[in-house]
Amino acid sequence: MRFLYLLALSILPSILIAKSHKDKPVIGIFTTPSDFEEEFNRRDYSYVKHSYAEMIQEGGAEAVVIPWDLNEPDMMRLLMSVNGVLFTGGTAELAVIDKQTGERILGPYTLQAKKVIDYALKQNDEGEYFPILGICQGPQVITMVISEDPNLFYGFDHKGQNDYLIFGKEGRSSRLFSLYPEKLFEHLEQNKIMYFEHQFGIKPEVLLNHPKLKDFFDIASQSKDDNSEPLVAAIEGKNYPFYGVQYHPENTLQEHRNKGEIDRENDDFRSIYYIAKFFVDEARKSTHYYPMDDENMQRFRVENGERVYLTSKWYDVYFYRSGDLKPDQIDFYDFRLLRKFKLA
Repeated sequence: MRFLYLLALSILPSILIAKSHKDKPVIGIFTTPSDFEEEFNRRDYSYVKHSYAEMIQEGGAEAVVIPWDLNEPDMMRLLMSVNGVLFTGGTAELAVIDKQTGERILGPYTLQAKKVIDYALKQNDEGEYFPILGICQGPQVITMVISEDPNLFYGFDHKGQNDYLIFGKEGRSSRLFSLYPEKLFEHLEQNKIMYFEHQFGIKPEVLLNHPKLKDFFDIASQSKDDNSEPLVAAIEGKNYPFYGVQYHPENTLQEHRNKGEIDRENDDFRSIYYIAKFFVDEARKSTHYYPMDDENMQRFRVENGERVYLTSKWYDVYFYRSGDLKPDQIDFYDFRLLRKFKLA
């Protein structure tokens, strides 16, 4: 009897850990080099818009950061702990010119992202479920890594606007949009809801015919830019839990938050919530465990960055200095103060 009692005590912690993990998985958000050269130069800083973390939290997960320039041992330790990775929007140099050959090659940011994607591929090949979601720049990074093609993208005139999505039969049967009822597909096809802000993207025919992409990804939705040029709006891996959307669902969520209390019955909100929930549900399939109470792992809390108000659009951004992941030392402040007093 005593043996059974001791056995129960030994098993209980692991049961509680497993339950906690399933209830609230941990998503790592891959940072992107700073877009704000004057105050936070991209050589020393990367950032995450808090709206990405809010989207993850809305789906039922915790969010931590994976600084893009993190040293490899710490990055691998993080990847072995988180239950999935989110690649965000941004303006990183995905491809650069090789000074010796003059050819375009994968840039430093993309090569760092490749470590994450290669890890995810290996994990899934070995039977450990490990999902990835990309937003805007995110699917561009993912497809560039998978294709090993730095000349993949086409210029689109599609900056700063809401637009329609086109789903068709493929989108309606996709995993990414599997939580959508038919009325949501119709709502997004008939109303300009999702926010696009990008200069580059993939043409549908490029993805469908590319030797390394056509067998890896399906097109889950499309859209058109201001010149009626068709573009890939959402992708999902055929055999891997890799997903990407060219638009910004986190921006639509932010707009709802700015209006005050969220109407959770609103179709606009549900269209974002179901993407977040789907990805978090995917993350729950991972058996990784993130020790939130570990002091070393606490360094990667989103809130440990320098919290900055930029504009009404960029109202809550966290900046991280390269190699310096200490707990938050600076309270929420306004860029106008930085410019006035030159505090950066």
